[in-house]
Amino acid sequence: MDNETLREDLTKGNWNTAGFYVKEKIQDYLKKVDSFYELSIFGYSEMYNDVFMKNDNLKNTARIHALKRLIYTIITLLRNTKFAVLPKDQPLFKKYIERLLFIVSKLYKLKSEIKSRGKINIILDEVLFDKIINEVMQDIMDDVNFKLNKAGLIFTQKEDYDVKEQMKKFKDRIENI
Repeated sequence: MDNETLREDLTKGNWNTAGFYVKEKIQDYLKKVDSFYELSIFGYSEMYNDVFMKNDNLKNTARIHALKRLIYTIITLLRNTKFAVLPKDQPLFKKYIERLLFIVSKLYKLKSEIKSRGKINIILDEVLFDKIINEVMQDIMDDVNFKLNKAGLIFTQKEDYDVKEQMKKFKDRIENI
């Protein structure tokens, strides 16, 4: 069996599907969580917008939408990973989903519109906003990251995993059939 056929065999089946699933359904959502968190805090994804963007209504609207997207992204991540975490952690993921859906139902309390000089100003309740973002990120997401890692979905739990050694063992096994 030549090396190319051996490599092809290693990328077929469950491993190939699992790799795609982890990237598309877990890693991408973890990156989105960070992006939406940054947007919900600042209202922009780039620092130069802090200087040049002077429309607070736009910024505050973006922050609320980003917070909502952040929460729904975490819910999707929880649903995508609930089956793969340790069985004792699965009920907690369900509890987190319920809590996040409850928070979404209360997001309307964050925003008030005040009319001043013929112009509507969108004002955020920053104290409530901070309370929500801290619960979502520190209480829920930090724990989710820990449990995903414990289940081996972020970092491999084996410290001594040598790919070359695994390839050699696989090749030896195939040759001895």
